[in-house]
Amino acid sequence: MVDNIEMIGNNILVYIKLPTTQTDAGIILDEKTARETQKDITGLVVAVGDEVTKFSKDDKIILPPHSSTPVSIDGEVYHVFRESMLFAKIN
Repeated sequence: MVDNIEMIGNNILVYIKLPTTQTDAGIILDEKTARETQKDITGLVVAVGDEVTKFSKDDKIILPPHSSTPVSIDGEVYHVFRESMLFAKIN
């Protein structure tokens, strides 16, 4: 994965699972529409900065729909959030 990434400050690197693009009725949605209809957006913390106090690597978290910076690392898209932007940790 991204073991060689060291985050700085209160930044958190998150992998967000893409929403399903097919409805229960079999209708295929484009990715933008699928994201808009997804009620709960969750992600997995893959790296945290040295100032982060409430989250750690491998935490499953609830995310805001907008307010991240997408970055591409080794062909995968991850998102960078500030700690204060995250909603909750899922225990």
